[in-house]
Amino acid sequence: MRATPLLMMCLAFALGCPNNEPVVTVVHRCGDVNFTDLSGTFGRIQAENNINPKFRIKFSTENGEISGKFVLGGFERWAMVGSPAGHEQMTFQETGGDRFIKAGLNDDCRLTVEPGRKDGGKEVMDPGEPLIFAPFGEIANYDYEPCSEPLFIQAGAKRKVRAKPPKDGEVPAIRASSMPVGAWSKKSDLPAGCDPIFDLYLDGEGDAYNVATVEEKGDDLNWGMDVDNRYLGVHGLAMHRYAKCADGRKLLGVACIEVEVK
Repeated sequence: MRATPLLMMCLAFALGCPNNEPVVTVVHRCGDVNFTDLSGTFGRIQAENNINPKFRIKFSTENGEISGKFVLGGFERWAMVGSPAGHEQMTFQETGGDRFIKAGLNDDCRLTVEPGRKDGGKEVMDPGEPLIFAPFGEIANYDYEPCSEPLFIQAGAKRKVRAKPPKDGEVPAIRASSMPVGAWSKKSDLPAGCDPIFDLYLDGEGDAYNVATVEEKGDDLNWGMDVDNRYLGVHGLAMHRYAKCADGRKLLGVACIEVEVK
């Protein structure tokens, strides 16, 4: 006897076969560049297909939430969290701040970015056309971490009593071929059983890694090294302080300063 579809359905039910529900597969128009599961590093496209790494974004997705760390042309960088804003659109709001970007996808699957800030509850967009970004893995090792503390130079790098950050908007002038840079922290901030090390970044690029020149000075730790001033102009320095423990490195702070080499 030939089995009919109904008989086959009955047999499947009797044998306890699972109920085959349809599987929904979401296919994004732009593949991995989407606002459902966005990750990786992006650089600004300029002059046709050239990437300018001074404008860079690092995305990550965790538990369905997309976050980003942004460096939009200058030395300052900040962290943001995304929220849906329509089809292929998302708004990223600065964590604890008033800046934001409106992100979207153009016809070429490039990421469009429109920066702005909130002023008295009103959105004020930066002038100009949207910035265009594309995935660019070569800038994964650049600096994206927001600054959390001041980095000191010259005497303040080695003597805490002289450690005074520049005034807002002030960029110290340096006329020497090299200079000491340093940060300060309490010894008690370092977890027990861990060693203090740091990475140093110059203009966003790694200049020194796993540096262990950290000295105890009273109740403090002095993190520091000498830096060669190889290029004239304004430069940004960022020191990432870590606790090196048995289970890996833990970021303790990011000390930053801008200087002008003359």
